Amino acid sequence: MRIVAIIPARAGSKRLPRKNALEIEPGISLVQQAVDCAEASGVIDETFVLTDDPALRFRHATYLGEPPELAGDHADISAAVAEAAERIERSTGRIDYVVTLQPAVLARSALIIQRIVHAVLREGAGGAVTAARTVPWQWSVRDGAAANAWHPGPYPRSQHAPHHLAEINAVQVAGRAAVADRQRWGMPLLLAELPPWVASLDIDEPADLAFARDLWPWARIRLETWEPTMHRVETINGAAA
Repeated sequence: MRIVAIIPARAGSKRLPRKNALEIEPGISLVQQAVDCAEASGVIDETFVLTDDPALRFRHATYLGEPPELAGDHADISAAVAEAAERIERSTGRIDYVVTLQPAVLARSALIIQRIVHAVLREGAGGAVTAARTVPWQWSVRDGAAANAWHPGPYPRSQHAPHHLAEINAVQVAGRAAVADRQRWGMPLLLAELPPWVASLDIDEPADLAFARDLWPWARIRLETWEPTMHRVETINGAAA
């Protein structure tokens, strides 16, 4: 069984340039936080940083150059991870699982990675992804038009609502076949539930980084001991794949 971590860290973020190189705490960049969690988890055989930024600096991981066509704004992260996994296999042998860690989504710790990987192996799952409990009252708004799932019917009651989870893609696990098919994960899938406040650790803009830095001393301590709740999913929207 060989498990590798791939950390996609492209340089071209428009809203927060070179955000993966920015520090969440003194001396620890976003990409280094991901590397350190993988290294300390005890379940990762080797960690690779996939990047088009030759100036990006990190410790305890292997550099993988990212082709320009897979590093653009509209590139599919699953395609980039699959291409990286293929290169790793050609040079160092078969991979059984890939753990993808997105640096700008800080909702992880070594323990969380360890527990998720152990659960995937124990249950023979095709993959896993982190998520957080959220409220059922979701609205979408665009150009003055809004939509929700209940109007004009009765207002939903929380005790009657399904268990709502928002995907917080800090840790993602996929088996070899799913990675080769350019999928983020395979089925059956484990949704690893984290606390609701982890949504505040998803960094896209300067204000997100400022808030995450304020929250991080408190959040890091709690993430280091957090035991995710695993929800096994056999179908999505009625389909098994």
